[in-house]
Amino acid sequence: MRERNGPTPRAGAPSQPHQDPDAHGPLVLIGGACTPQGEALGAFIELAGEVGGPIIGITEASENPAKSAKLWREDFRVAGVQNIEFVRVKRDNPKLDRELAARIDDAGAIFLGGGNQVKLVAELSGSQACASMKALSARGGVICGTSAGAAALTSLTMAGGEIDEEGNLVEQYLGPGFGLLNFETIVDTHFSKRRRLQRLHYHLNLRERELEVLVRGEESPHRRTPPFTAAVSE
Repeated sequence: MRERNGPTPRAGAPSQPHQDPDAHGPLVLIGGACTPQGEALGAFIELAGEVGGPIIGITEASENPAKSAKLWREDFRVAGVQNIEFVRVKRDNPKLDRELAARIDDAGAIFLGGGNQVKLVAELSGSQACASMKALSARGGVICGTSAGAAALTSLTMAGGEIDEEGNLVEQYLGPGFGLLNFETIVDTHFSKRRRLQRLHYHLNLRERELEVLVRGEESPHRRTPPFTAAVSE
């Protein structure tokens, strides 16, 4: 994640859950802070190469999408990727929306950068570009999200509800995502470094079903069985 989350906008209507969670291409979820030569980004690049076609990069989750796109473009260059195009997203510009949808229709993979997942969903949800992204996934294309980009891939996404640096509780947001993973999934990242573990525990305690918490880098007392899965990352 290249930037700390900014103010949280409200998203539009919930995306429809993917009807068949198995009928889509690979989804690569990265917790954040990946490196050009790291295994996480490398896995996405490898999968995208197998599918073929250009990669579309979207950094709209960032407070500064242009700056974020520049940084990611350099990271992909270092990783040996030349066929990636970072595009502008303007929800209120039908012409740009159609152009982005057409680029996605011709692409084999999409990369979603970090920042604020609610901002990303608010900009893309309900657009032609979003419909093309879901169609790309359905036809076997690869979608990768890092940090906020990963959190936005579920039908339910979470933001806020953490303790800030001054010890104050940030207002909780729970709302729609892109619906590319089963609805009974929440992706959370940076849960220790940004004091988010308590918000995850809160939502887990609200669940009536059995659950499984997948933790990388830390032990967790919550280790049960699906169908509800909360994927968390440092």
